Amino acid sequence: MERSGTLAELQNQLAEIQAPPLSPADQRLGLPALKADMLTQLKAQETSLLKQLGPRVPTGLLLKDSLRVLLLAPLMAMAFAVSARRTAPPEFFVP
Repeated sequence: MERSGTLAELQNQLAEIQAPPLSPADQRLGLPALKADMLTQLKAQETSLLKQLGPRVPTGLLLKDSLRVLLLAPLMAMAFAVSARRTAPPEFFVP
């Protein structure tokens, strides 16, 4: 959108991203005013979307936590199995 030099180029770029075409009222604004208006609307939509999504978790932190869970889960399962194992005295075993 910022690189378009004419209204026709802007129309083509909008068509490529499957955006609605410019209305006659938009075309009468002139390219600089139209681009500024579109960029303002785009920034407002971006801000609104980011507020709805909430804070983004860094990928490194997510990867670190996932790796920790993958390594600790089998260890915890084995520790639980060892601690839950019952040992009976030898006299209770029937051959």
